[in-house]
Amino acid sequence: MRLRDYIIRRLIFSVFVVLGVTFITFMLIFVLTDPVTIFLGHGHYSPEDIARLKEKYGLDQPLYVQYYKYMLNLLKGDWGISLRTYTPVLNDILTNFMSTFELILFSAVISFVLGVYLGKISVKYVNKIPDHLTRVVAISGVSFPSFWLGLVFMSAAVAFGFTSVTGRIDPIIKDAYPFKEITGMYLIDTLIQGDIPAFMSVLEHMILPALTLAAYPMGSIARMVRASMLEVVDEYYILAARANGLPDEIIDKYVLKNAIGPTITIAGLNFAYYIVGAFYVEYIFSRQGLGSLAGYALFAFDYPTIMGITIFVAVFYIVVNLIVDILQAFIDPRIIRSE
Repeated sequence: MRLRDYIIRRLIFSVFVVLGVTFITFMLIFVLTDPVTIFLGHGHYSPEDIARLKEKYGLDQPLYVQYYKYMLNLLKGDWGISLRTYTPVLNDILTNFMSTFELILFSAVISFVLGVYLGKISVKYVNKIPDHLTRVVAISGVSFPSFWLGLVFMSAAVAFGFTSVTGRIDPIIKDAYPFKEITGMYLIDTLIQGDIPAFMSVLEHMILPALTLAAYPMGSIARMVRASMLEVVDEYYILAARANGLPDEIIDKYVLKNAIGPTITIAGLNFAYYIVGAFYVEYIFSRQGLGSLAGYALFAFDYPTIMGITIFVAVFYIVVNLIVDILQAFIDPRIIRSE
C-alpha cells in the first residue's frame, strides 16, 4: 500500500467516526432534554405557544429529519445560537479555543521533552537509583488526577508568595503594556509584537496550568520510552555495535529512533486527555478557554453550545490522530506495508 492510499483510507475512516459522534451526541441531547423547555425557561406557557415554537424551529419533525438539517447547517458553518450568550456557537468556540490550544501545545511540549528525557535516564541507569526515582516521578504523574494536582500546585505557589496563579495575564501588566490579539495565543501574540513584559506575565501564568496538564502525559511517555528502549537495547545489532566499540551517544540515538514509534502513538492518544484535562485545569486556574465555556454551557443547559463543543473536540481529536498516523507512516514504512 502506498502512502497516498494509506492517507485516503484514514480520511474515509475519520469521516465515518465524525458522523458517528455527531449522531450519538445529537440523539442523546434530544432524548435526555427538551430543547423547547430549556429555551422557554421555567415559566408557564400554553401548549399552543410550545407547539408554535417547535414548528418555528423544526422541532416538531422526526429526529432523523432534524439531524439531517443540523448536519447541513454544520457544513454551512451554522452551528446554532447559544441560549446563554445569544451569539453564534461557532464564534464562541473559536474565540475560546485558541486559549485552550495554547495551553495544550505548551503542555504537550513539556510532557514530551520531560517524558523522553526521563525514559532515557531510566534506561541509562536501569535498576539503579536514578531509574527508581524517574519511575516514581512517572508513576506519580500518571496516578494523581489533574484537579487535585492543580490545587496542590496552586496552594504551594501561594504559600511561597507566587502571585501569578490565576488567569492568563496580570491585568495591571495588560493595561500597562497592551497588545493586539492576532492569533488568540497570548505567548505568540506578545512575542511577535516584542511586548516582553506582557510575554513574561503570560509565561508566568502559563507555568502552573501547563505543569498540571502535562503530568499525566509525561508519566505515560516516560514509561513507554523506557519499555520500548529496553526492548531495543537487547537486539543483536545493538550488541554488535557495542562490541565494535561505537560510542554510547551513537548507540543511544539509534535505540531511541527505533523506540520512538510507540511513543508518538502514546503522545497522540494523550491529546484526548489534554482536551478533557484542560477543562479541569482552566476551571481551577480561572483561565478563559473551552473548559470554562463548556462549564457555563452545562450549568445553563445551553444544548447548542454543548453539542458544538462535543463535535469540535471530537473532530480536533480525530485530526490529531490522523496526523500521528501519517507521522508514524513516515517514520516506520512497515506500518503501511502491514495494512
